[in-house]
Amino acid sequence: MKVRFLALCLGLLFSLPVLAADSYVIKIDGMTCQFCAHNVKKRLKTIDGVEQVEVDQDKGLATLNVKPGTKLTDEQLKALIADAGYNYRGMQSQPQ
Repeated sequence: MKVRFLALCLGLLFSLPVLAADSYVIKIDGMTCQFCAHNVKKRLKTIDGVEQVEVDQDKGLATLNVKPGTKLTDEQLKALIADAGYNYRGMQSQPQ
């Protein structure tokens, strides 16, 4: 029951509209090694306004720090992650 509630809460968080933020956390499935994490990090760094990227393959998360006013969209990230060969599962913005 607790797991379902947590999954529901996370699903709601990842489905909220994305606003301009200073930090984004992206859920990515399919990364199995350090090369995968490096590949994702390299591609995310190509986005205009992205200043820093940290990828945790074990948790399936990428954290992006962006310049103020930079807005990332689900469509933009979904295409980029899919092109890299992984599954985009959602994003949460975090103002700092």
